[in-house]
Order: sequence, then C-alpha cells, then structure tokens
Amino acid sequence: MSSASSSSILGRVALTAAAIAGVPSAVLAQGTFTYLPGPAYDVTADGSQVVGTQAAGAYIYDIATNSFNLIGPASSAFGISADGHHVIGDIVDANNNDSAGWWDPTFGWTALGTFPGFGGCGSSISSAYEISHDGTTVVGLGWQGCSARAFKWTAGTGVVQLQGLVASDGTRANSISGDGRYVGGWETVGAANPRRATLWGPSGPPTLILQSGINTSGAGEIIDMNRDGSVVCGIHANQGFVWTKTSGVTLIPKLPGVTSTVYAQAVSDDGAVVFGSGSAFAGQPWVWTQAGGTQSLVNFLNNQGITGFNAADLLVATGMSADGSVLCGWGFGGGWVIQWNRPATWLNLGSELAGSNGQTPELVGYGGMVAGQHVGLSLTKTLPNAPATLVLGTSPINLPINGGLLVPFPQVILPGLFTNAAGELALSAPWPPGVPSGVGLYFQYWLADAGNPFGVSASNAMVAITP
Repeated sequence: MSSASSSSILGRVALTAAAIAGVPSAVLAQGTFTYLPGPAYDVTADGSQVVGTQAAGAYIYDIATNSFNLIGPASSAFGISADGHHVIGDIVDANNNDSAGWWDPTFGWTALGTFPGFGGCGSSISSAYEISHDGTTVVGLGWQGCSARAFKWTAGTGVVQLQGLVASDGTRANSISGDGRYVGGWETVGAANPRRATLWGPSGPPTLILQSGINTSGAGEIIDMNRDGSVVCGIHANQGFVWTKTSGVTLIPKLPGVTSTVYAQAVSDDGAVVFGSGSAFAGQPWVWTQAGGTQSLVNFLNNQGITGFNAADLLVATGMSADGSVLCGWGFGGGWVIQWNRPATWLNLGSELAGSNGQTPELVGYGGMVAGQHVGLSLTKTLPNAPATLVLGTSPINLPINGGLLVPFPQVILPGLFTNAAGELALSAPWPPGVPSGVGLYFQYWLADAGNPFGVSASNAMVAITP
C-alpha cells in the first residue's frame, strides 16, 4: 500500500470524525517535580518506578508510595524492567573487575562478564546499557581486549556478540526494544570514521538507518527506542533525531542559541515526545513534542505549571516512561523525576486474538495527531506473508466474531495487505487538518491464519485520541 493511498484512507476517517461532535479536551492538572538522593537513570514503562544510584548503591524509587528500595552496591543502575523486578547496571565482580550486572529481587546482583575467551580493557570487562521490558534480555558494551563490542545477554545464552555490517573497529548496543527483538547503537569502520547508527533486528544483518544520499556513511547513533523497535531516537551531526520505520528521519531543532552537541536520550512509544540534553554539565535538558516543537525543560515545566525545582539542577536528561508523561535525570542537586499530564494520544485497547505461531499480533500506533505530521501503524509478531485487513472507525463496536473481538465500528475496511517475511507490516500517512479535539479513531488488524479454529488471528486495537 502506498503512502498516498494510506493517506487517503486516514483522510476519509478523519473527515468522518470531523462530522462528529468532539469530546471537550480535559484541562491539564498541575504536574510534579521530585528530587531524588542520587542521579536517576531510567523509568519503568508505566512510569511508576525510577532507578538510580546514590552513595550506598542502587535504588528503586516508587512514585506512588514515595518510598525507596535500596538494592545493593552498584556504580550505576541504568535500566529497569517494565514491572520493576529487574535492574541493570555496572558492578564489581568477584575478581575485582568492572562488569555489567543484572539484579533480581531473589538472587541480588549477578555479574554478566564478557565474551568467552576474552579479557577486558584493564579492569573493565563489560557495561550494561539497557534491559527489555520482561527483564530477561540485557544489551551493552563488552570488551575484547580494548576493542568495543556490542553484546546481547540472556540467562540461557550468556554474553553474545552482535556483529556489525563489516569487520568493525567497534560496536556498542545502547538500547533494546521493549519486546527484546531489536537492538540499537552504533558501529565504526576504521578508527578515523564516525559512528554509524545501527539497528539490529531479530535476524539477518543490521541496518544503517540514517544512511542516505546525503549521509552516505550512515553517521549517527541510536540511543533509545520504543517497545517494538518501530520508533528510535538518537544523535546525528550533533543534533537529535527521531526515526520511524514508516516515515524515516526527523531532525529535532536545537534550542535557540545552542551550538553545542545535543542528544535525543528518550522517546515515547508513539514518537510524539522526545527528551534530551547536551553532554554532562555542557547543555540543558529539553523536550520536543510534535505539537509544541523544542522547549527547554525549564520552560516546559513552567508551561505545565510545575514548581519546586532549581533550574541549575536540570543538567542531564536520562529516561522516560513509554507514554512520555514521566521524565527523569540528574544535576548538581542530585536526581529528579517529573510527572506531567500529557494529553492522551494512542491508547492500547487490547482484545487481540493469538496466532497459530504461538504469538499475539501486536499493533503499535505512533505520531502526535498534528496536522501535516506523520502518524503510523506498526504490526509485528504475526505469521510471515499473511493476508491482512485493516479495520478503521470513529467509534467502538466490540463485536464478538470468529473467536475474537472486533473493536472498531467498521466504517472503513482495507483488505489486500500482507505482512512481510518477518511477519511485520508498517503503514504511515500525514495527519489531516480539521479533526476536532477529543475525537477517537480506532484501528485493528485481522489476519488470515489457517492454523486457528476460525482461520483468523487479530491484533490488539488502538485508539488515537486527537489532542
């Protein structure tokens, strides 16, 4: 399906929605700013817990109860699983080496080590950078001597090297999708060449997502990604960017007067909120939204009516919840966590029907529903080369059918689509103007699946609510 035809379909739905009386937008309540005792590095996907480090080691902070769980010695704690039950960071192992570590509430910290048969670079053998939502997969940097190598770890496989496109001078894995299928980072080829933004998939060689006729080397770096790898953010040419599978690269404008390097550090699942900063002590944090562009974090907090912070303490941005409503970082005053009431955009309504491959088709929507900006749908975890039908509507019907639940009222039915050899399907189109605030547009895929009793499987339903 072409971009033009998908635009036409979404446009027809939007015109239908425009004829419906919109639900009034909710007035945003004041958010909160909370200081933490040491640098904060990551937030659970649901925004309920924050992980960081203080003098006594790593901590998990529970926002709802305003309580801390001290989890033992670690020089850093960079990532936390979706349920808060696993943490990754750097620890000192039994041989006094600096190693990537994985924390479990029952067994405590485990040193992950490095690649079998290789030593480290001095006392450092590996560093952990990110963890999957279920807590079972860790990615980061391992050393072969003093050559940097990206790794992926599970309890079953141990530390496994992620190969670059060529015999690379170095690689590093900075991020992993929530489902553990995609890994993002960088590779270099030759010491004099720049880092190249590299995306490793479930199989096959990695992809240089920034490579183009202008950026022939693919220079850049992936720093964060969403739950299914369909949206990533990072740095290119000293500037932050956000990339989606369907619409490619969007460079994020710097704040006025900023000429130094800035990094896009964290992206929401829908790609509509990006959080970033300059290097440590060299640049102020910023927030970019599709609706509002780039703002300094100070101005953003002021605009949200959030108080109780010292602007000098806002130095480095580090992590964000999946919906973009909880942010964390650190500065001279220690760590901090911010909650703000982001207007709803994409909501997962569930009601999926598992496929005969033992997986549940997963639909993710992204984009901020701003006129002219791209929105997209990313379908994964389906049978390869499967016929697919997209059902769209401006209201739910929740009709039991073929062993599943049809969620959208079927105002538009788009058959004739197919998943690719990896069981994935991506569509995008510019969001049309004139859609009233508060209108919901409902999406769900139904797929042919001969192995199921009724011959079909279905994705979860998503609703896009216009801000």
